[in-house]
Amino acid sequence: MYALPEDGGVDGGVGIADDGSSFVFRVSDPAAGDGKSFYLADTRTGAVKKAFDLGDLPGRVVGVWPSAGDVLIVCAVRATKGDRLQALVYSPASGKLAAQPRGVDLKKWPGAPKTVSMMTYYEGIEFDLSSGKTKRLFDLTEKSSAEEKGWRDFMRDSRLYRLDNGNYVAISDVGGSIDIREVKRDGSLGRAMLSRM
Repeated sequence: MYALPEDGGVDGGVGIADDGSSFVFRVSDPAAGDGKSFYLADTRTGAVKKAFDLGDLPGRVVGVWPSAGDVLIVCAVRATKGDRLQALVYSPASGKLAAQPRGVDLKKWPGAPKTVSMMTYYEGIEFDLSSGKTKRLFDLTEKSSAEEKGWRDFMRDSRLYRLDNGNYVAISDVGGSIDIREVKRDGSLGRAMLSRM
């Protein structure tokens, strides 16, 4: 039987296995590293197990994909010049997180995307989960007017999705406010689709 930590609460769902056999959810937990814990639930048995704390991860969670066994996590790790993305795997059998610098075999996580793209303050990047390599989509360092610095800060951490015309849709969530807009292939702002700015 699962019980919430004292003074804790469910903070939201994070990821579900492609076959529905397991899911990961986040719990606010004052006793956890950085105040959040991630739990793994087995939908067949009803078993729930604490997997790891937010403080155990090297950065902000960008995506989580459980499989029938292990859990794939992609984190954005702050670096001196922008962010880099990193894949990790949590093994319930060992109870450990392991970095995957050479990528992962995506056959094990059929619900995971081949790539994860995001916008940092300095650039747009695309992370290939199977190789562990990151490529630059566009450079934002030349966009340095006060207005451009403002929207670069505002759009930081947006997820990017490529459009057929080569531009991107950027989706960001800050404090529960969703912003959706087109970003041109050079990183400049395009049209607003659902704007909070």
